[in-house]
Amino acid sequence: MSNTYKRIINEHIQIYYDLSNTSNVSKINKDIIKEFNYKIYILDLDRLLYKSIINFVYMGKTHVINIYYNKYYPFEPPQNINVNNINIQNIYTDIINKNKILFANRCLFCESDLCSQNWDISYNIKYILKEVIKIINYKNLHIEIRLLNSIINKYSPYENLDYLYYYLL
Repeated sequence: MSNTYKRIINEHIQIYYDLSNTSNVSKINKDIIKEFNYKIYILDLDRLLYKSIINFVYMGKTHVINIYYNKYYPFEPPQNINVNNINIQNIYTDIINKNKILFANRCLFCESDLCSQNWDISYNIKYILKEVIKIINYKNLHIEIRLLNSIINKYSPYENLDYLYYYLL
């Protein structure tokens, strides 16, 4: 059994323990993540490729995360991450396109911990889950911007209140 595989197993066990143990204070808020479960697969033993499937309920919806690892994990970030069968980089692109007011000339993926330039050996699946929860929240950001625009136009249509958009983040 490779060290990568052992680490993946241990990280999943730690998250499961943190979420199920009521006396343990976790970095992942156990009040917002419910019904957490996972499966780990060996895709190719010769090339040391692994996959984990994580299911959890967040904000009343079930989310499925597929994480693909190679033999260099944790020294490199996962090769691919899919959230509800959509590649995470495509989700970031969609968020940027829908929220150009906030993310003009920015790459959310490059700013995330999942980018190879920002990845650190100390990062683990908890960090990946935090990023996934952040993008799940960002997916509804364009709706919140529309609501904020309605409020601004109704109560102070002549003032420049662009700074309020950044409070949505």
